[in-house]
Amino acid sequence: METTAQDVIRQAGAALHHLTMKPLGFKKTGNSWHRPRFGVQIIALQLNKWNTADHASYVLNASVYLPEVAAILGRPAAKKIPREYNAELRRRFSAEPPGEPEAWWQVARSTDSQAVAQQIKGVVETQALPWLERVTDYPALAEALAEQGRTSFAAAAVCHHLAGQPQQAAVCLQCARAWVHPTATPFIDRVARRIGLADPEC
Repeated sequence: METTAQDVIRQAGAALHHLTMKPLGFKKTGNSWHRPRFGVQIIALQLNKWNTADHASYVLNASVYLPEVAAILGRPAAKKIPREYNAELRRRFSAEPPGEPEAWWQVARSTDSQAVAQQIKGVVETQALPWLERVTDYPALAEALAEQGRTSFAAAAVCHHLAGQPQQAAVCLQCARAWVHPTATPFIDRVARRIGLADPEC
């Protein structure tokens, strides 16, 4: 059977697993890797939904999942192996430098899968892993979530709560109320009640 552009990406993922991810303690499920650290660190290849047999594109996503944070936020429990999209803290790495408009890496049928694997390896080692390794405890996770802004402020408040930092949690809840759409206010209220800050003030 003729190799498709999507096959090239999958072959690159398989090569990446043996080249980099497995030695680092990651386990592979489909196009995703996970390992236990502070929570679960997840790195995943996301294929463009418009991919064809001749041309395909992808980006690299990374995230940190903590079930206790998800529970307080009222999120559905993740399956045994959490997916990248289950996490509150998420980051996308694309073909453009950080801060530039997003661009997906392009792959054709004729692209060398080993070259793609090396390309992904470089992004994992120089961008994804350093970003993940920032998150070593609840305060660090709260800081990273606050950088995401908007509804992530609620998750940041939960992390401060779990770290025993009620004042910082209150500040994050106030920021959440200031940024979210009014329809999301009930969600912020529920989170505030669950962490004992039903009427947060700075």
